[in-house]
Order: sequence, then structure tokens, then C-alpha cells
Amino acid sequence: MLVKAIVEEIINKYQVRVRVPIFHQIETSPFATPKEQLPIASICTIPGINLALKVGEVVYVDFEVDQRENPVVMGVLARENIISSSDADIRSLKVDVNCELPSELYLSKEDQQKLVNFEAVFNTDGEE
Repeated sequence: MLVKAIVEEIINKYQVRVRVPIFHQIETSPFATPKEQLPIASICTIPGINLALKVGEVVYVDFEVDQRENPVVMGVLARENIISSSDADIRSLKVDVNCELPSELYLSKEDQQKLVNFEAVFNTDGEE
């Protein structure tokens, strides 16, 4: 079940403590679960991306093996000025894999030119 939760504490860049109002009540409720008893959620994100979550942020949470004690942050409620940091610079991504085309493969002049253009666009070393 995907639900909204509130970030109550930042544990580290991979985990946050979350309050799911339908389970833990809102913080001001006399029946609210104390902050230190709230579950710690893992943050699910693209490798190399760090969502700089803040206390009070609304996130979407799902539960590993459908256990309320195992929340996983699946995303952030959209808002302006979402801050994230990344170790991944997609513009500098280089795939260092070579492949060989079968010798019987026929490429038209147009397709050959497309391959040359494709290589030129993605060649960042200045090599021809």
C-alpha cells in the first residue's frame, strides 16, 4: 500500500524516520506515536542520486514485505525547489563497451552516416 508520510528525522542520506498519519497519528494528536518509536525508512532512489530530504517533507512510502515496520521512501510529493545532489553526471557518462557487427550485415550509406554522426555526438575524447 502506497501512502503519504512525513519526514520526522534525518538519520543519514539513505534513511529517514517517518510518520505515517494513518498508523501513527499526527504529531499534535494525544494518541500520536512518539517520534523515537517511529520506523526508520530506507530511501529508494536512482543510484548516485541523493534526495536532500528535510524534516517536515511529505514523501510517498511503501512497505517491504507489506510490513508497517519496514517502510521504504519511494518518492517525494512534488513541490518547487526540490533539492537533490548527484554523483552522476549524465553528460559525462561514457560507456566503454565495444561491439562488432556481423560481417554479413548490410548498411546503406545513410545508415553508415547515422552511425558516424552517432559516434561523433558521443565521442568526448576528441578521437575520431
